[in-house]
Amino acid sequence: VARLLPAETIPAGGDYFVAHCNTDRSLPDDPHDLRRTAAEATARQIGPAEGSTLLGLMAVLSTYPVHNPHTVYTALMSAATGELHAFVREAFCPIDPGASVVQEQRYCQASFPSA
Repeated sequence: VARLLPAETIPAGGDYFVAHCNTDRSLPDDPHDLRRTAAEATARQIGPAEGSTLLGLMAVLSTYPVHNPHTVYTALMSAATGELHAFVREAFCPIDPGASVVQEQRYCQASFPSA
């Protein structure tokens, strides 16, 4: 997830970020890897005022399934300030999978009810 524009200069209806995972931006998400979809939904929900901060970015990157049992570390960087914050992450599955912005079953199958 990258901040592209200051919050006050975002065009109406435009996104203030780019979320990128292992799927090319020109292709839809793999139906079994919805990390980009979750990151985009969470960033839009948080909004540019908070989402354009390092704390807001950490919130997006901590949302399941963006942060999942296979996440080893998260790094937050700012080219403008030179800040670098790196965190070793612990594996987790959400207690309430229904609260996730996507119903992702790839990482925590035991946590989701059977269909």
